[in-house]
Amino acid sequence: MALVDVASGTLTPLAFEDPTAVQILNFAWSPQGVLMVDREADDATRRWVHVVRPGAAPQLVYSDRRESRIYTEHGSTWAHDGRSLLLTTDRDDRYRVYAVFLSDTTPVPVTPATSDVQGAAMALPNGAVAWLSSAPVVSERHLWRMDRGKAPVQVTRRAGTHRVFIAPDGRAVASIVSDDVTPPHLVLVSGPRGAEQVITTPGGAALAAARVAAPQYVRFPGAGDVPGADSLHAKLWLPEAATRGERVPVIFGPVYSNTVRNRWGGTYALLQQLLVQRGYAVIQVDVRGSTGYGRAFREAFLFEWGGKDLDDLAATKQWLGAQPWADTARTGIFGSSYGGLITVYALFTRPGLFKAGVAGASATDPRFYGSDDVAITRRPQSHPEAFKRGALQYAGGLQDHLMLIHGLMDDVVPFKTTADLAEELMRQGKDFDMVIAPSATHGWTARPQHARYLLGKLVAHFDRYLGRR
Repeated sequence: MALVDVASGTLTPLAFEDPTAVQILNFAWSPQGVLMVDREADDATRRWVHVVRPGAAPQLVYSDRRESRIYTEHGSTWAHDGRSLLLTTDRDDRYRVYAVFLSDTTPVPVTPATSDVQGAAMALPNGAVAWLSSAPVVSERHLWRMDRGKAPVQVTRRAGTHRVFIAPDGRAVASIVSDDVTPPHLVLVSGPRGAEQVITTPGGAALAAARVAAPQYVRFPGAGDVPGADSLHAKLWLPEAATRGERVPVIFGPVYSNTVRNRWGGTYALLQQLLVQRGYAVIQVDVRGSTGYGRAFREAFLFEWGGKDLDDLAATKQWLGAQPWADTARTGIFGSSYGGLITVYALFTRPGLFKAGVAGASATDPRFYGSDDVAITRRPQSHPEAFKRGALQYAGGLQDHLMLIHGLMDDVVPFKTTADLAEELMRQGKDFDMVIAPSATHGWTARPQHARYLLGKLVAHFDRYLGRR
C-alpha cells in the first residue's frame, strides 16, 4: 500500500512488514484526514490496525493473535467524529464491535456478548452506532442501532436476511432483504422503530404461481464434542407425501457451512423446490465452521474438513431415523466446492451413511487449494500433515453411488483435482459417474445451459438410486 502525492505524483510506500503475506482488509480516512489501515495475516491468526497521520510513520493502535482462527468476519470503520475506531473482531466467544480510542487504545466492547455481528459497524451522527446481528434469530441477519447512552434497538423486523444502506443523517434505512421463499427486494424503514415500506415487488407472476414450499427450522442433539455441537440447527423441506404419513427419501443439500439461513438461495433454492415436488425431503444443517454458535464450534473446522464435520451429518441422520416420515435407507447428499469435498469424504470414509451422492467441483486435494484457503490448511512448511489429507487415499472405501461434476474452466478448484480422483477410482475398480462441462467455471450452475444439463444429471442420479416413487 502506498500514498500518492496528488500535486507531484510521488509514490510513497507505507512501511508495513511482510507485505506479501499480509492482506489489507480495509482502509479509510477519518474526517480529520487520518488514514486507518486494517491488516490480517493470510492464515487469519494475526491482525494489525494502524493509523497514519500526514508525514508520519504508521502507528499501531490494535493487534491480536490466536492460532486457532479460521476464516474471519472482521470489519472496521471510523467513528463519526474520527476520535475512535469501530472494530468488528472475535476477542471472545462472539464477533462483537469494539471501540478503540486513539488516546487510549484499550478495546471497549460496544455490542452484546450474546450474538454475532456480521461485517463492519456503521457509524451514525451524534455517536450512534448500527450493526448487522444474528440476534434475535441465529438464522437471520437484522439491523440493530444504539444511540449514545441508550440500549440497543432492533431496526429491521421483516423476517429474513437484510443487507442495509443507512441514510447519511441516520434517519432512514434502505434494506435489500430476502427469505427462504422470497427473492431479494427493497424495503424502506423510517426511524429506529418505523414501519417497513416495500419498494419493489419480488418474484413476479411466475414465482407467485409456483408451489413454493417453505422450510421448517429444527434443532436436535449433536455430537457434543465441542461447545455448540451439543445442539445442531437445520432447516427442512417436506414433500406432500411426508405430510400424509408416507416414508420418503431424504437428500442433504447443498451441504456447506452457514446454510441454515432464512434467505433466498437462487438456483439451488429452485433445485430444492424441484426435489421436494418430486417427493424428496430436503435438509440442510449448519456443520462446524458455521458462525452463530460460538467460537469453539466455528473453529472446530480447523484441519477437520471431511472429518469431524461428518459427525454433524451423522447426528442429523440419527435424528432423521426417529422421524416417522424419513426413509433413512434412502438418503442422498450433494454439494459443490467444500460441499463437494464433504460429499466425497462421506462416501469414501463412511460407507452406508448415504446411498448416493453428487459432488460438484469438489475441493478434495489440499495441494491445489488457493491462497484464501491458507486460513484452514496453514502452509506445507508449518503443517505438512494437513496436506496429506487428500481424498485419493480413501477412494477404496467407496461402496455407494457417486457422481462427480466439474467444469474444465474451473478457476478455483482445478479440474485436475477431479481427474486425479476419477483415475484413482478406476484404478481401484470402483463404479461411479462423471459429468464434465467444457466451459463451466467454479460456479458451474451460473450459465443457464450448464444449470439445466448438470442439475438434470444430479436429479436423475438421485431418482435412479434413491428409488423415487
